[in-house]
Amino acid sequence: GYDLSEAALGKHFHTMIKYNPDYVIGYSTAILAFCKSNASKKGLVDKCAIRSVICTAGALNTDERIEISRFFGAEVLMEYGAAECGTMAYTTETLGNYKIFWDTHIFEPIDDNIDYKKNIVTTISNRYFPLIRYDICDYIETIDDNPYPVEVKNIVGRPSEFLDFQNGAKIY
Repeated sequence: GYDLSEAALGKHFHTMIKYNPDYVIGYSTAILAFCKSNASKKGLVDKCAIRSVICTAGALNTDERIEISRFFGAEVLMEYGAAECGTMAYTTETLGNYKIFWDTHIFEPIDDNIDYKKNIVTTISNRYFPLIRYDICDYIETIDDNPYPVEVKNIVGRPSEFLDFQNGAKIY
């Protein structure tokens, strides 16, 4: 997940072909780099029986999800979580909405003067250190104006991906 050199990605490709896994799980950026680096070998991937690719630790846009799905010939599922909150949501299909684990996490989308809402999280599971209205520093795209949704359209990402201007404008 950390060595994204051509040599490492090529080695991992041959390992994948050798073991013919049912599932591929990895960091979103690593899986995307893996697909781009090994694009010329896609014919070998078609012989695998990969059922699903699970991307975690970073949001992917629609085009990136489709690129990964086409490369592996499988659906792409997204995991949403954080070290301090654990796993909070999954998608159920390549371009599906994120289904929130509503029995362990409460999402509270807050307006922040941009097209997306800031995600404030409360953990409601049996934890040693529960989080109450914790600013996870992610932006989400909501489906409706439900103050406590059980599903969101997209996880957009961290505010560091935004440029803030003196006039108050924000650009993603």
